[in-house]
Amino acid sequence: MVLRSGGYVGEVIRRNASHGRWHWIKYDEATKLEPKVASLGKSIHSAVILWDSKHGGERFVFPLGKVMKYLQNGAEDSVKFFAEVIIKESTDAQPGGA
Repeated sequence: MVLRSGGYVGEVIRRNASHGRWHWIKYDEATKLEPKVASLGKSIHSAVILWDSKHGGERFVFPLGKVMKYLQNGAEDSVKFFAEVIIKESTDAQPGGA
């Protein structure tokens, strides 16, 4: 459930943020781009990660982890709010963004 739901949330972000901005990468690739990611450990939460290629390569989001937090904590960890904020930030950061 976490994999499918997190994959869906990530695709919503990827497809609705500025084109070409977000890319799926595996944990091992993310640790090469940003060694701090390794401190999270490899798990279902970090198996695949969205990487923001237009933000200096240092911005990562963890849709699978967010889904897991929602399942554990409920509405206080809103997946919808999470996606909306990332999409808005990604769109606003582009030249000509609202």
